[in-house]
Amino acid sequence: MDLLQKMGIKKIGFIEPIKESKQAFFLSKLAVLVEEGFSLKEALNFLILIMTKEKYWLEKVVISLESGQEFYQILAELGFSERISAEIYLAQVHGQFSQALANSGLYLEAKLEQRKKLKQLLHYPLLLVVFMLGILFAMRLFLLPYFSQLFQKNDSLTSILSQISIGFIYCFPYILAGIAAVGISLNVYLKRRFKHYSAIAKIDLLLKIGFLDKFIKLYYTYYFSYEWAQLFKSGHKMLRIIQLMKEKETTRLMQEVALKMEDGLKNGHEFNQIMEQFNFFTPELGAIIFHGELTSQLASELSLYSASCQKEFVTSIEKLLGWIQPVIFFLVAFFILCIYLALLLPMFTMMEGIV
Repeated sequence: MDLLQKMGIKKIGFIEPIKESKQAFFLSKLAVLVEEGFSLKEALNFLILIMTKEKYWLEKVVISLESGQEFYQILAELGFSERISAEIYLAQVHGQFSQALANSGLYLEAKLEQRKKLKQLLHYPLLLVVFMLGILFAMRLFLLPYFSQLFQKNDSLTSILSQISIGFIYCFPYILAGIAAVGISLNVYLKRRFKHYSAIAKIDLLLKIGFLDKFIKLYYTYYFSYEWAQLFKSGHKMLRIIQLMKEKETTRLMQEVALKMEDGLKNGHEFNQIMEQFNFFTPELGAIIFHGELTSQLASELSLYSASCQKEFVTSIEKLLGWIQPVIFFLVAFFILCIYLALLLPMFTMMEGIV
């Protein structure tokens, strides 16, 4: 079933999804205007004046608000992620609306910046890969028939290394097609296999991929601790927070976490003890919660810790991006070396045979 239908959102016919760069700009500017004292409708009407290319869908947003539709529902319909629409929904509860808008805008900007850096890092290596593939196909089409004819005439010119290199060139298109077929089949299989898995189960599977473990834990610890901090600051108690998390307007993961938290509290467990059953939170989160409860500063400590996790998450992503390019260059260099060997070894073998 479509997510919008689950959330009770009626589609009103937006033409196409909005680019994430436009989403980030929209949320950031809207946050500034709301912070300056504009009502949501006034801020949207002002944005219509300065975002002329987006006038059509902005006017639709205003009309939808006037018809009684909630803002987070409209964002979901526009193509904003489930994470953002859920954050806006919770912000309407805890009252930090402009801050939630600003955080969502910053989240999208950071995501776009990381994507831009990744494209820059991969641009030159991918050109080398395309060049390498072109050489292999050219060798397959033009050089291989010549070598094959030559070796058929004189079997003494062939060596094991030459046979391997010639065999690699000959089989390369089939190897490439096989890899593509396996990749597509694996993708289809995984989507069908895990379609009915719970959100928590899917994340637990991702955690088994070694290098993803740290990133997943930092991201979800930041996300949940931030939302909890805002709700605690607004005066909400734990039971009320759990009820809000269980609402259909939040993410599927948040709903599942809420149910487990509710079960834990019913069984007499403390908040910090319940956190231990979630593998996608950092081990320190339970200690932070325990200390915050002792000092009655839980909201502040969760807020500080979420900021710390966010900073560490961004730093870790940047470090990973820094490693990607050298690794790709090494792989490309290795394959280029293999190409040269495949090209030169038969020639050296023939020269030895002539001598």
